[in-house]
Amino acid sequence: MDDSWYTAWRNQLIYDIKKAANGYKFDGGINVTLDFRFPRLKSHYRTGKYSHILRDDAPLYKITKPDIDKIIRAVMDAMTYSGVIKDDANCYLIMSRKMYCNADEQPGVFGIIADTQKCDNI
Repeated sequence: MDDSWYTAWRNQLIYDIKKAANGYKFDGGINVTLDFRFPRLKSHYRTGKYSHILRDDAPLYKITKPDIDKIIRAVMDAMTYSGVIKDDANCYLIMSRKMYCNADEQPGVFGIIADTQKCDNI
């Protein structure tokens, strides 16, 4: 099994998290919100001159792989490896969802880390 894509993705997450934190480190409890946005499949759209319009039967929710618990774990590990959080065991609450991108959205993970005591977040 080739996990090079995973290593590259995790390394990119670590870089992006460090950049977003801008030196800030969470020492205590945290709440995390994660939105995983995936590109829609071509089969979700109509054909011909209407190829920019979603089909009536296009799924509303992303309920296929990857498993949400696996991608949450990857992000939490990246937050720990980046040094922004001490340990992912300090997480009190995680809210997460997988969704398809709207036309004007980029795929990826978008998140908020909030301090449970200080009301600080990144």
